Amino acid sequence: MYIVKARSAAVRSFVTVLERGKEALSYSIMAEIPERRRAFVKAILELLEQYGLSGVEIAWEWPGTMVKFGGISSDRESLISLLTDVDGVETWIDFGCPPKKLILGIGPFGLAYTLANPASYNVGAPIVGPGAEGQYYYEGYYPYYEWMSYEDTTSIGVKMNFVQEKRLGGVILQYVDYDDFWGFCGTRNPLTTFIYQRLQQIPSDIGFAIEWNKK
Repeated sequence: MYIVKARSAAVRSFVTVLERGKEALSYSIMAEIPERRRAFVKAILELLEQYGLSGVEIAWEWPGTMVKFGGISSDRESLISLLTDVDGVETWIDFGCPPKKLILGIGPFGLAYTLANPASYNVGAPIVGPGAEGQYYYEGYYPYYEWMSYEDTTSIGVKMNFVQEKRLGGVILQYVDYDDFWGFCGTRNPLTTFIYQRLQQIPSDIGFAIEWNKK
């Protein structure tokens, strides 16, 4: 961090607090009670001040899923409370966080679930756990008792509309190597390219994290 900043004072460093799988239960325990949430926020602010960091990414994967994923059923409500506490602290300290300092994260990966009722497979249908492991088929088909979510240009387009409407500071594409960089399904890097093209239509105070080679 210090070597990078020595070369460019404009470089901003962030810390990620990541919990996933079985380890995500610690997030559940922390976020469930107001006193624990406040202690967590206080510790984050002290960390940012101590190391001169510009911000924090709270990567809670995935709140509200089953215990096998590492979470509990009340996680979704706890996540809202946690982010409210974080925003409240920022409001008192900085009199509000400008939208241009908020970055929207987009994950180009698929998540599979086993449905509680095979006849109920719409968005928001109850689940009983993760999808079963099995053979990968290039043709691509999936049984009705399992449900898979993934990003495409349509879903990302909705998120980009939100970025533009709220005047957010930018977009981060997690795991850029999960994009179709070989062009197996058509054009190469369709998600990354779509995000780049949409950002070109948004005023310049919103940036793009990848430098493209124009040769």
